[in-house]
Amino acid sequence: MCYERNMQGTPEEGMNEIRIVAPDVKDKLFFDHLITASKVDARQQTADLQVPFVNKGTTNHWLVIYEHSLWKPDIALAPINEAQKQDIKTMEKRFRDMLYTPSTLSEKEMAAIRRKYDFYRITYRNGKVTGLPVYFVRQSEAYERMIPDWDKDMFTKQGVEMSDYFNLMKRISIAYHNAQEATLKDELKQKFLAMYDNITDQGVVYGSCWGNIHHYGYSMRGLFVSYFLMKDVLRSAGRLDEAERTLNWYAITNEIFPKPTTNGIDIDTFNTKLQGRIASILIMEDTPERLQYLRPFSRWLDYGCRPAQGLSGSFKKDGACFHHCNNYPAYAVGGMDGATNMIYLLSGTEFKLSELAHQTVKNVLLTMRFYCNLKQWSLSMSGRHPNGKGQLIPIQYATMALAGTPDGTQPYDPEMASAYLRLVSYTETPDKDAPDYLPKASTRQE
Repeated sequence: MCYERNMQGTPEEGMNEIRIVAPDVKDKLFFDHLITASKVDARQQTADLQVPFVNKGTTNHWLVIYEHSLWKPDIALAPINEAQKQDIKTMEKRFRDMLYTPSTLSEKEMAAIRRKYDFYRITYRNGKVTGLPVYFVRQSEAYERMIPDWDKDMFTKQGVEMSDYFNLMKRISIAYHNAQEATLKDELKQKFLAMYDNITDQGVVYGSCWGNIHHYGYSMRGLFVSYFLMKDVLRSAGRLDEAERTLNWYAITNEIFPKPTTNGIDIDTFNTKLQGRIASILIMEDTPERLQYLRPFSRWLDYGCRPAQGLSGSFKKDGACFHHCNNYPAYAVGGMDGATNMIYLLSGTEFKLSELAHQTVKNVLLTMRFYCNLKQWSLSMSGRHPNGKGQLIPIQYATMALAGTPDGTQPYDPEMASAYLRLVSYTETPDKDAPDYLPKASTRQE
């Protein structure tokens, strides 16, 4: 909490004490990780069920998790028919295929999983789980003026940043599906559930924001993937409902409910939240509530992919992709992963995107192909990533080819397939028939 913003009373010089008055109830109160005063970014404290008054009124898309979780659907409950169930089954398969490729689980991979799992020292004592504390990367900022050799990546370097934790859960979930032996599957199942119990006990659960989770989407990608892949395991262990609520909370899935009033959404949402939102819906059982989420999800995504106005994100009618108020391909490639995957995932179903939304994303990819020619964009378009390494991602063109044409008349898009094949089969020999050779510069004075 910010003292000057979120506390009650009048501050005075010389205040140097915190007094905690226990409630008149016989019970135990535990204190963990208490820092009385430390410099932190005042923009980043996050309200949750425990402290709903913190940073109240913020509109930052990372920090509205509590407020937007209260939003309600504007689409009434309706039974799921057989055609919709089949569409959802198709979407689940496509999503699973996006997340991992089936292969043989090797002894080397299993040994690496065991070694990394043992690092967290997860055990059960008297029915309670305990393990190595797991931190969020931004929490290191609280120590900046307390530790002489402070490093913003201190938790990452120590292996206790939650991205490592969730990536291991993802690795275990993939290994579980690749394992053939019953004993290995059972071992992986128990490891996954132990990690689930441990991280839930540490606060990664519905209603908790641990004080400061700005930009948390980058650290929690593995959370959404692993929980979805282990849906059957979570159900058999009686934890599916809790896991579903956890994904819904951190993906801020309820944000999809109101019908959008403008086109476009922030590229960070495409990059870090989109996968989590569809995972939080597809992890649900076949209930009317699932349909009540899918329909507004499709509508929200459709508006998000339409041409945005002015300097707002993300996709423009001229083929640009905006972030931080300018055409920014370094951010666009991450966002395009989310957009193209979801267009493909929903294609051919009742929930597919409109022709305008589909065509807009297609135009952005074709425009990127033009100004990169072949794969690399210029330094002048690199923004704060001027390392000369930025490139488009060819597989996104293949994904759009598999999603069909924007008008829905063809199951495969030949233009996107052709663009993909050119990008991956390029040789040093110039292609005089290439569609995106730059015209000669004009010498005319404007």
